[in-house]
Amino acid sequence: MEYSEQRTITVTAYPIRLSVRYVEMFSKFAKQYLANNRQGIKKRDIQDLVNVEVTTFHHLEYFGLITRYGEEQGNEWHLSKDGEQFFAGQEPVFDLIAHMDGEILPLNHECWDTNKDKPKLTMIWEIMKQSQREWEEYTHYKEIRKSSFQKKLF
Repeated sequence: MEYSEQRTITVTAYPIRLSVRYVEMFSKFAKQYLANNRQGIKKRDIQDLVNVEVTTFHHLEYFGLITRYGEEQGNEWHLSKDGEQFFAGQEPVFDLIAHMDGEILPLNHECWDTNKDKPKLTMIWEIMKQSQREWEEYTHYKEIRKSSFQKKLF
């Protein structure tokens, strides 16, 4: 019996932005790693990570900020050379990556033609400055809502 099929498989590229949350998570790890004499750290031993950060911690590897060493090292995470320079404010990294089937897609991949945002180089302080601005905007908004709520009560 001779049988053949023709199938179309759609594979999706997923973008990940180097957000404030990722940079804060990265900073926690980098501080602990450097204070620990550059010894590898298992994910469960990284201090002050909340559950969602533990789940998404490996995304930092996509940006080239951290590296993982295999089972013979107990799956320990290390700060990469690029990660150390980024943390020190000496080198930028791309603020947006795309991955598909576990692979990071190059900047010339056709998927970028369909995405409205394009990757750009950014420094750690630019992202952290954004965090401060967002916090100030949030607290200002919160104060406005609080005062308008109090006016409605009285």
